[in-house]
Amino acid sequence: CVATEGILEDPLFKPLGKPKSSLLGLIKDLFNWVKKAPVEESLRQRALSAMGSMKSNRAVDKMYALAKAGAIDEGDIASWKFLRNPSAHGSFEVQADKLQELLDHIYRLITLIYKLVFLKIGYTGKYSDYSRRGWSLSDYDAPARLKTIQGRA
Repeated sequence: CVATEGILEDPLFKPLGKPKSSLLGLIKDLFNWVKKAPVEESLRQRALSAMGSMKSNRAVDKMYALAKAGAIDEGDIASWKFLRNPSAHGSFEVQADKLQELLDHIYRLITLIYKLVFLKIGYTGKYSDYSRRGWSLSDYDAPARLKTIQGRA
């Protein structure tokens, strides 16, 4: 999960999933409303702090933009979400009866990292798709995906 977030900080991915200016205006209005909310100052500050990430693009926003362009799958995002918070916040536990589900998510994350690297290096060709049972070969065409991402397809 951390490797995925690190790769998404690359300049190639930086602009993806940024809020549109119209949404930024609404977010500004929301911030102004919260600043005037009739509650304790400490609660207002906590709410403003929690809302801070709304102004920028998070790793998951970048992933949704990549999925929309066909560069990754929505299932990749679901696996990242499944593992991210428990692993980042110390509540990750391996349950014996759910070991296969855990492994499926981990293998999907490995494939997600491959796809991000493929985009970065412009890879076209076959790869072992660990996100699918049987680990079949799949094709990836980074230049085509990059054109879609950059709005030229």
